[in-house]
Amino acid sequence: YEMKSKGIVFIKEYYTSVMYENKFCRSFNKKEINDLLINYGRIYGSSYTDLLFNISEVVFKNYMSSLLTGNKPGNICLNKEDEIKIYKFCSDNTLKELEKKLINDFSSYYLFSDDISLINYFKDSIPVFSKELFNSAQNNYLSNFIVITEKN
Repeated sequence: YEMKSKGIVFIKEYYTSVMYENKFCRSFNKKEINDLLINYGRIYGSSYTDLLFNISEVVFKNYMSSLLTGNKPGNICLNKEDEIKIYKFCSDNTLKELEKKLINDFSSYYLFSDDISLINYFKDSIPVFSKELFNSAQNNYLSNFIVITEKN
């Protein structure tokens, strides 16, 4: 967790981030998050309870990836067909086109349209996420970047 602040300002920024991430995660179905986490653990051959990771980051990755598949907004469960759609989108488009689509979709479908600070908190992550998603797809590594929660 990279922050340039120190002392009390660092603590305030850290807790503000935790507050935003918790609010974001609360907008999704608990069962879907649980399924997502169980399958996330399987990627690493472990129970998710034994891993140290940021839950909101995993939820965010699947949510943003889901926007590319045409799934309904708020969906975080991806299946193999969705994975194929994401590969196709990334192979048919440039990184800039991917980033632009995700920013537009995130702004259009975001679940917290009344909370500008929360939107901005996550919107700032989209360029980095887009690059990571694009590179994962280009290197045929997507199945370790997103979490497939349904079997086909």
